Amino acid sequence: MKYLAFVDLSSFIWSENDFKASPNKYYEVVQGMPELFNQLKINKSFVLLRQELFRQIQLEFPYKITEKKFYDFQKMTLTFLSKLGSKMIVYSNTSNINITSNPNLEKNYYSQTTNEEIRYLITRIHSETNPANILFTFKKLWNHDGDLSTCNQNISIKHKTIYSDDKKELEKLFLKYKNIFEHNPKHSKYKAGQYESHLSCYNDRKKDTTKAQKLLDEAFQYGNAFYNFDLKNNVMVVFRRHEGNKYHGFNHNNPETLPSDVRKKFSK
Repeated sequence: MKYLAFVDLSSFIWSENDFKASPNKYYEVVQGMPELFNQLKINKSFVLLRQELFRQIQLEFPYKITEKKFYDFQKMTLTFLSKLGSKMIVYSNTSNINITSNPNLEKNYYSQTTNEEIRYLITRIHSETNPANILFTFKKLWNHDGDLSTCNQNISIKHKTIYSDDKKELEKLFLKYKNIFEHNPKHSKYKAGQYESHLSCYNDRKKDTTKAQKLLDEAFQYGNAFYNFDLKNNVMVVFRRHEGNKYHGFNHNNPETLPSDVRKKFSK
């Protein structure tokens, strides 16, 4: 787990008065949200969210505003949050009233229950910073210059804040954390020896990493390795890290020696 994502709650729970005064900013949120959700899913991001906070989003979602114009946005948002499953990182209902956030994540138009949930979130991100907490928001909603910071007894912590409507910034962030396939010549189709398994989905002569990268992107993590089944070549592929976020791969030709969790995953 390289980072934990959390999305600015004001992206989901809108101020009706602000919407009436500046509807264009919310149109931009609606346009930018699909790319954010897509990137979070593609990169298998873990998201900080309590079931109680999700319930508040369901209760306070701007149904009246979005009933006709933004029905797809409404459906997409609630579907994404409801299907996080094991990617949802639940935290406790611990609240430290001495921890403040800048800008203030609590809003006067939120319900008391929702602001209590915000307090739990603020306490969590200030108290646990490994892995890094990354906030995703939108330029027009943020109304602040710089990253989110939390402070307690003069100890201030900055949390990386990404504008989701800036596609280049979004892609740059995820590229930083993305697992990158980099071929190891010892697993070459043409050079692998008796004790080294080659990688069927990569051809050294063509140098095209597309198939291998796709297998890595969609792989199942177990321990420090990633596993995926290469349907085209009918073989299990194992990816192992060799430097930073770079991984090399090789065929695994003996299914019986795979970890039981991996066998179970790919026997479905």
